[in-house]
Order: sequence, then structure tokens, then C-alpha cells
Amino acid sequence: MSTRGRKKAYFCPFTACNAVSFLPEGKFMLRNYGLHVNCSVMMMYPEKLTFTYVNVGARDLKTTALQLTGADHTSRHCAEKNKGDKVEVRGGGNFEMVNMQLFQELCGFHPLIRDTHSVMCGATMVRLVSSGHYDNTVIVENELLSEESVTVQTFMCPLDELPV
Repeated sequence: MSTRGRKKAYFCPFTACNAVSFLPEGKFMLRNYGLHVNCSVMMMYPEKLTFTYVNVGARDLKTTALQLTGADHTSRHCAEKNKGDKVEVRGGGNFEMVNMQLFQELCGFHPLIRDTHSVMCGATMVRLVSSGHYDNTVIVENELLSEESVTVQTFMCPLDELPV
């Protein structure tokens, strides 16, 4: 069979899946399409994060939805059940991930989740860690931190890392 006249589409699996938000509010979807690619969105302000959809490390959605009913799954649980696929909430004084503090990890299938966290740091990051064994998707909304937001689960950086 001749391939003349046909064009092949190529997808580079090494394409970065990262974004930096300069806006104080927005909505982001992080997805790995079943590839071994980590994705992240970084925000430049203390933020209130609301996860509205989490499907991370879930192979059989019907079974997983029944097994994983809580909103908070620790890294031990994520590592045991799904090869380490997880969503991380990090915060720090700058965008260097190695210097950012890990506050929360989520995994599993939660289609109607409204899990809200306040991150009181100069920089906030949501990071999707993917093994390539699952088609992971996370949708997160962010908005500037307000006095009302601090009443939800709050993560705080050391005072020297807070914006002035």
C-alpha cells in the first residue's frame, strides 16, 4: 500500500505541559492524554484553589468511583493504588519547584468534587504528576485570596515567603 499523498501527524511526547498565570483568577484544565508527562500551572499570587474535577490514576471509572469516595487521598494511597499518579498543591516564595512546599496531594476519580484550598504564599502551583499508565485530567479554578477564603482549608508559607 502506497503512502504517497498521505500526511502523517506526529505528536511529540516531550512537549511541555506547563503554564504561568499572570491573571488573579481563571480556570485551568491539566491533562496528560495517557502520556508520561507532568503538567503544572503556576500562579503569582496567594490563591484560593477549587478543584472541580479530578480523574487521576483511575483505570476503571465505575470501580474507582466506588472505592475512592473521600476528597483527600494521601501520597501513600496514591502510590499504592496507581503508580504514583497524583495532583500536588504547592506554595513558596518563588517559582522554583524544589523550593516550594508540598501542601496537598489528590488522586482518584471525583467528577463532582468542590475541594477548596487557600494557599497563602507568594507563588502557588498545581502540578499533575503522571506515570503514563492513565489518562489523567484535573480542572482547577483559582481566584485571589480574600478574607472569606481564609476560612477554608488554608496552607501557609513561612512569613519570609509571603508577598509584601
